[in-house]
Amino acid sequence: MIESPMIISLPSLSRFFRSSSRLAMLVPLFQFRFTASLNTNKIQESLSIFAILVFNMNATDRLTELFMRFPGIGPKQAKRFVYFLLREHSHFKEQLIKALEELKFTGKQCSKCYRFFGDKSNDNKKLVCDICDTESRDKSILLIVEKELDMDAIEKTGSYNGLYFILGGLVPPLTEKPSELIRIRELTARIHTSLEENNLTEIIFALPVTDYGDTTTEYIEKIIRQIVGIEKVKLSHLARGLSSGLELEYVDRATFKSALERRS
Repeated sequence: MIESPMIISLPSLSRFFRSSSRLAMLVPLFQFRFTASLNTNKIQESLSIFAILVFNMNATDRLTELFMRFPGIGPKQAKRFVYFLLREHSHFKEQLIKALEELKFTGKQCSKCYRFFGDKSNDNKKLVCDICDTESRDKSILLIVEKELDMDAIEKTGSYNGLYFILGGLVPPLTEKPSELIRIRELTARIHTSLEENNLTEIIFALPVTDYGDTTTEYIEKIIRQIVGIEKVKLSHLARGLSSGLELEYVDRATFKSALERRS
């Protein structure tokens, strides 16, 4: 019998364990890749071992696995979070659970800048955040950032009053498929719409001063220069007064204001 690599997908696992709601809830925490013969008995044997492992996990282990999915959180830090919760009063835990429940039902993503935001209005049709929806914002300027934290940091400086677009990532040098790493299609659609409405005069690149940031900027400029009418729009970059290797989320008010005013 031929041995071949096989990937057991999460949907397959969910269907296999659909009789157990407890296990189905934990399936998304795991992703397995292993070699198995093309034999149903072998597959079921492997999945049975998986089921035993999951059922033997206690609440602290499951919570540790969840915390490890947070950006930059390893096993030790995840354990610290778990022990912190164990020591905290039950009232704190109840507040945390309530906040997570609220986040599940009120969290939305802006259809314009792609920022995640909380909305308590219960208006399911509202898909635009307060920043994009504010009439006093200068709609002729679009500032491109990597992530929400960069946008929050710039807002705190109070030096910028235009609109934003969040790429959701950066492009590493020599990447073969950069379009899969950032929201380039959404960005070009946003620019097309703004050009049709005749209210876009400048696009500012506010990306990290790193190789990844420079590669991303070059890629985006190459793509958007192909858009009809883009020649009427100024493409500018924050001044290099920003320290090399600086992440925008850590920028202070004076540094950002200076970089914005001296953009080129």
